Amino acid sequence: IQNVFNNEVKYERIIQMQNTLSRQNLDDVPSKFFGSINNICKDFLTPQILAATQNQMKQSFFYEAYLID
Repeated sequence: IQNVFNNEVKYERIIQMQNTLSRQNLDDVPSKFFGSINNICKDFLTPQILAATQNQMKQSFFYEAYLID
């Protein structure tokens, strides 16, 4: 029962983060949610590859996955 509850809490946090995206610009996603990764990418990637990587970070907030038993 505790495991189910913990999973529901995690799911609720994800839903809340997704809902906040409509109120903010998607350009903030890499720095707000992937700050340390984004800083490392800025140091080592070319601008074109950095833009593609940041685009993947933005798109990751629209992925939905379902566990199938």
